[in-house]
Amino acid sequence: MRPYKYSYHQKKEIVRQVQELIKVGHIRHNQSAYSSLVILVKKKNNKWRMCVDYRDLNKATIPDKFPIPVIEELFWEEHMQFLEKVLEVLGDHQLFANKEKCLFGHEKVEYLRHIISIHGVEMDPTKVSSVLEWTIPKNVKGVRGFLGLTGYYRKFIKDYGKIAKPLTKLTRKDGFR
Repeated sequence: MRPYKYSYHQKKEIVRQVQELIKVGHIRHNQSAYSSLVILVKKKNNKWRMCVDYRDLNKATIPDKFPIPVIEELFWEEHMQFLEKVLEVLGDHQLFANKEKCLFGHEKVEYLRHIISIHGVEMDPTKVSSVLEWTIPKNVKGVRGFLGLTGYYRKFIKDYGKIAKPLTKLTRKDGFR
């Protein structure tokens, strides 16, 4: 694969991060026929996050047969016990969580575009406002974008499939007029 073009500073940062990952044992040299490109994304704290572009590798990989769990399944009564065990194992191995990214003892937290509270899982109000403020689609791409946004919350909308059916028909070949 042709590598992306990087500025001198980005190239230097990629090399630094790769060397650090090799040093701590998170990655290693290999002779695989596959390679994946990387890009750098600026984080809120002005540091760089290295993101690996696995799209080509994913195309050549057999898809996983196990679905991602429903978010409610992640927060069964045993959640606190698992959390306690995880924190204990991290402490035993002298691994620590980033305080800036952790929330404990809050009544509401944002997670994967949802609001999780003592009342259960709810839609993120900012995403609901995005749906309400969405401009009327002028083409198939616009309809697909809208369906993608609303489809993320389909489990909260009774009969979503029936409601969205006319819009879905617009995405078919020659369906949009």
